[in-house]
Amino acid sequence: MIDAGTGPFAVNYNLSFCEWIVVGSQQSCRTDNPAPGRVAASGGGGDYLSNESMYRANRLRIGYGATNVLGGHLHTPVLGQPVDPAALTDPAFEKQRRDIADQVKALVSVV
Repeated sequence: MIDAGTGPFAVNYNLSFCEWIVVGSQQSCRTDNPAPGRVAASGGGGDYLSNESMYRANRLRIGYGATNVLGGHLHTPVLGQPVDPAALTDPAFEKQRRDIADQVKALVSVV
């Protein structure tokens, strides 16, 4: 996916994450796999729900031995705002949205 040249946005592969050892106090940060029973604290995309969801989905996938099933998730670029703050859209906004969607489709088809 990184070398596929799928669009205008950089593609990064970030395996680093942190998880709570004791929720609210101690964190363990690494690049291997989340530990059973731990709660995700942050990952390559920050401390978003999508990271926690993906960690849990991967644990299930691995736990069921479904290692032939591909898993992952993408964090897309932040979609800008129209130049006119009162407008819902404009040509530049539409182009960026199209570019993001097209690149996501291209990335998924590379796999």
